[in-house]
Amino acid sequence: MNKNTKHNSQLILVSLFFAITCLVFGKDTNIASHSIKIVIPKIALLDIESVSAKDITLKMVPPSEPGNSLVDAMDKSIWLNVTSVAESGSLRDITVKLDKPMKGIDLLVVSDVYSGSGYGKWGVPLSEITISPNDQTLINGIKSGVTGDGAFNGFNLKYSAQIVDSDYENLHSSTGGDITVTYTITH
Repeated sequence: MNKNTKHNSQLILVSLFFAITCLVFGKDTNIASHSIKIVIPKIALLDIESVSAKDITLKMVPPSEPGNSLVDAMDKSIWLNVTSVAESGSLRDITVKLDKPMKGIDLLVVSDVYSGSGYGKWGVPLSEITISPNDQTLINGIKSGVTGDGAFNGFNLKYSAQIVDSDYENLHSSTGGDITVTYTITH
């Protein structure tokens, strides 16, 4: 066998092997697939919205009759907006606290049940809380959902400033000192 014939035979065998391999392993069909992994992050976002302004003033009302105490001050203009994506089986809470204690006055807060344009599984507001410098649970049992954005979406808060009768002597006339109320959504 001459050199060209041997080379041609080898070329034919390699070509035949390549053609068979392509037919057996490289054949396209009318079906194709691949996998997709969807990653959903944990999200715990909280915002304070208001009908007018986020910073509010609770002005105690003087009594109309001598011998009576100041009249409680109230506000219901603040809303908590929430976005939550929790891990399977997990529940979240919203806690509240003050930055410093107050003398002579209790600041109370209570949340209405969820209301608004959002969707999801919202927790249950607990009873009225006298806010202190320690975290206290205001709403518990939040799963995943969004409240909607802005006032009239989420949890409407009712604040009440009340005189502590046993601490009345610590009250002083003032234009009010700022206190900070902090809300936290747990992870």
